[in-house]
Amino acid sequence: MSISAEGLITDQEIHVLTSRARIGVGFRIVSAFETNGRRILVDRGFVLEAQKDAVRPPVQASITGNFRTVDEVDGFTPDPDIDGNFWFGRDVAAMARVLDTEPVLIILRETSESDPPVTAMPMTTEGIPNDHLTYALTWFSLALVWAGMTVFLLWRIRQRTIDE
Repeated sequence: MSISAEGLITDQEIHVLTSRARIGVGFRIVSAFETNGRRILVDRGFVLEAQKDAVRPPVQASITGNFRTVDEVDGFTPDPDIDGNFWFGRDVAAMARVLDTEPVLIILRETSESDPPVTAMPMTTEGIPNDHLTYALTWFSLALVWAGMTVFLLWRIRQRTIDE
């Protein structure tokens, strides 16, 4: 679901550990966003590990993004280090409590900022690999090996009964 809003991206932020293919380790920057008298969360995107603690001043902006309803955390996700601002997944309810916002998260796709300090990481299908041919070849090869082993086993059982 695509959402557009105008408001203030504050300097209050949470750093969520993540990585990007061919780039490396970094953090998602989740900021408080004030719009029409409401405070919600906006996932601004990715910064490298070295830029985690860089100053990102408040900025008025128009944003467009996707509404996120599902958390990334489960029973195996470590608890965040709230004092160190080091999170291991986007737990919308917990992040909302820390930043005093509503538990609503928009994942930024576009912003009106002239030079955004964060690289947007929108929800798209472009990062999902399409390896279906490789999967098909793997599974059909395994089926062929299984069939060959079954034929060999049946041949050995028959050889054993003929020899007796």
